[in-house]
Amino acid sequence: MRIKHWQGYGIINAFRIKDRSATLHIQVKGNHEYGIECPTHIVYDWLVRRFDKSFDSQSEWEKRYPKIETKSSYDYEKHEDVCDYYFYY
Repeated sequence: MRIKHWQGYGIINAFRIKDRSATLHIQVKGNHEYGIECPTHIVYDWLVRRFDKSFDSQSEWEKRYPKIETKSSYDYEKHEDVCDYYFYY
């Protein structure tokens, strides 16, 4: 899915990865001057509400107190940043 970058401009690609390593696993790919690793206080609005429709609001999501892990890398073949977001609730 093509989505707007968390800074408000530019387009990157984000995909939900189906695996059993986390409750929600989203992989973001693209290049942006601010990078693609998002601050944790913005991650709900930017990613979670698009990929996990089971929450009605950010406060409901925060009640479950999710643990968030990120793993950043670089794809040398496509010349783009890659960031995996793992959410555990």
